[in-house]
Amino acid sequence: MKKLLSMLLMLIAGSCLISAYPQVIPVYTIPSYNISVNGLANFRENYSSSNPNQIQEKREVNVQIKCGTRDCQAIVWVYRLDRSIILGPYTVDCDNILTVEVDGNEWGVLVQSEEEVFVDVWFGQPDLLKPQRVKSKTAPGCIFFERPIPLYQDLQNL
Repeated sequence: MKKLLSMLLMLIAGSCLISAYPQVIPVYTIPSYNISVNGLANFRENYSSSNPNQIQEKREVNVQIKCGTRDCQAIVWVYRLDRSIILGPYTVDCDNILTVEVDGNEWGVLVQSEEEVFVDVWFGQPDLLKPQRVKSKTAPGCIFFERPIPLYQDLQNL
């Protein structure tokens, strides 16, 4: 009986220790296409410092969420890699494209979903064959709507 009790206590302690470690967030390059996300995924730009005027240029980062059902959603943050600017969170529904205007610095995208979704992230103009985009009235240069969730501190720790 004592052996069984001690083994049970060790299993409980072990499971508590395992759950105390943070989730490892996979990192993908931008552009990336058809990346399966169930939980968190981080997308980072491969920066080239060969163009000194890059900081001045305006461009668009696009994030498309796809899945097998029509009821899926993902929460998206767009952030400068030096963490001086964090945009979002944005709620993006299935088969929609989030477009955010950014400058020429290095940028990243954090995607969170509670169910499996497939994510495309790229810079530049969206493909005309992709779903229609609708501009947001609350955030100029962005689309969709914002919904705050308590994950901001996790983005700070990347």
